[in-house]
Amino acid sequence: MARDSDELLNIEDARKAFGVVRRRGLGVERKQLRAVDGVTLAIRAGESFGIVGESGSGKSTLGRLVLGLEQPTGGSVRFRGAEVSHLVARDARAYWREVQVIFQDPFSSLNPRMRVGRILAEPLRNFGNLAPAAHAARIEELLRLVGLPESAAQRYPHELSGGQRQRVAIAAALAANPKVLVADEAVSALDVSVQAQIINLLIDLRKRLGLTYLFITHQLNLCAYFCDRIAVLYLGQVMEVCDARRLLDDPRHPYTQALISAIPAVDPALRRERVVLSGEIPSPLDPPPGCPFQPRCPRAIGICGEVRPALVEAGDGRQIACHVVSEEMRASAP
Repeated sequence: MARDSDELLNIEDARKAFGVVRRRGLGVERKQLRAVDGVTLAIRAGESFGIVGESGSGKSTLGRLVLGLEQPTGGSVRFRGAEVSHLVARDARAYWREVQVIFQDPFSSLNPRMRVGRILAEPLRNFGNLAPAAHAARIEELLRLVGLPESAAQRYPHELSGGQRQRVAIAAALAANPKVLVADEAVSALDVSVQAQIINLLIDLRKRLGLTYLFITHQLNLCAYFCDRIAVLYLGQVMEVCDARRLLDDPRHPYTQALISAIPAVDPALRRERVVLSGEIPSPLDPPPGCPFQPRCPRAIGICGEVRPALVEAGDGRQIACHVVSEEMRASAP
């Protein structure tokens, strides 16, 4: 894949496997759980890039590789050309100053024994961006950025609503002046109306602060609204990468088509014919040969069960890993 000069984050053939021991009668069986299995993506500075997939697709593990919280068992994750897994001490600290995370559950990510002001002071002390005398002013600024009153600094997390707690978590992530925010299911625990408020806040912050987002979610419609581009993961592999609007209007991969057909549409004219998938997602402990989606794919052909499809350019800025689509492209070529 050709690299653009504005690429900020490069993920190349990233793999992450976990050793699993299972009892078999009187003995044990050792297997590898391939959570991330050869993912290649490039994220540009200033864009919102979505990672979509069902539970078990490997999207959160991929986020942890980007954050340096897990070490890849193969491939690489590079930020501005530097390998993330090789960062140590001072370099790692500098990386985490630029790449911060917003977790799904703010109640578990915020210390319940600390007032909000002290929670926000922690990253200011840890990353040393400001003199201690300037902390109070910066905390007030952070609260204003996320739409909270200054009085919130004196409250404990349990005294706030779920949406307010998530705003505090966002403020804490912003304290270090990062360039990238990894949002891992950052709104999935919130009510729909509160989700919209937080998403609009993130959009506003992106415009004001020039942020880059890696937005991880299982909600494809929400991802299409928020993101510029989307990668669809299945069983640790990328199925399709495309502009968000184009992906929603014209999905090409059979798995993406099935996901989008399940999105409710208020307007009957916009409703798609439901694509019902048979069977369950295979276990990452025993992935099928060939394409991981082949056992459930309604359009599978012989080669799908034999050879893993490569992620190829589809000619409209889209990348697809699908033998069927590749055959169609070859048949329609002049």
